[in-house]
Amino acid sequence: MNDTLTPDGQALVAIIASFGILLLLGLVAVVVISHFIAKAAQRKERHYLSFFVLSILLSPLITGLVVAAIPFTASDPNHPKNKK
Repeated sequence: MNDTLTPDGQALVAIIASFGILLLLGLVAVVVISHFIAKAAQRKERHYLSFFVLSILLSPLITGLVVAAIPFTASDPNHPKNKK
């Protein structure tokens, strides 16, 4: 039995490996973006874990728009009324 890969077999392995790497990088990007969205929600006094999970399950884009629409609290230094 010959255990060496043919050139076609090597190409298939390379394609599968590159697909796996791209998939992993995409998942890492979604987790990182979801973290930043959840931190922004936490700054607006919302629950971090809720927004993190929502961002993973729904879409970071949708959850990011929701967080952007949430108003700042009056005590937040980034509130437009507190800017000098």
